[in-house]
Amino acid sequence: MDPILVDYWTCAVVGTLALLLQLAMSVLFGIDQDMGGPSGGAPDEASAIDFKLVSFYTVFAFLMMFGWAGLASYQQLSFSPAMSVVIATGVGAVSMFLLAGLLRVLTGFTSPGDTFSVADTVQKIGVVYQRIPSDGEGIIQITAGGLLREVRSISASREVLESGCEVIVTRVVEQDVVEVKPKVS
Repeated sequence: MDPILVDYWTCAVVGTLALLLQLAMSVLFGIDQDMGGPSGGAPDEASAIDFKLVSFYTVFAFLMMFGWAGLASYQQLSFSPAMSVVIATGVGAVSMFLLAGLLRVLTGFTSPGDTFSVADTVQKIGVVYQRIPSDGEGIIQITAGGLLREVRSISASREVLESGCEVIVTRVVEQDVVEVKPKVS
């Protein structure tokens, strides 16, 4: 077999199998190599901005398309080896750029609800949903990130805050607990 055909077949098969394996891992198990963890999670702001042209997906997309375009141009269309390498490289590069662009667009489709932090509620107004006892926890409803949230809360003044009372979040006490005080009208 012609050595260039072996190279094209190797690139085509390795690239195709790698992309299919990554797709299966992502769909079946939620494993996503390029996004840094489970595929359901939103990438953080820095990773979305720093998204690179070279990634797992784009490299294997290049290999796959390089192999298949090289095979087609050399074996089916009878181009010379040099011309088939030029065509295969061009097709691989175009597929790499298109996939990188598509992945960049898709990383923008995250819900603001995926990136909620309790610290985003400080100095915002909420409503007591579940009564807050003087020495215990209750729940407030508050809008953060464009969505209505329920957050565990304690009273800053150690007074009972009844359901329906408007409150202001004063600080974060624990990772998922805030301190609130009654809103003065």
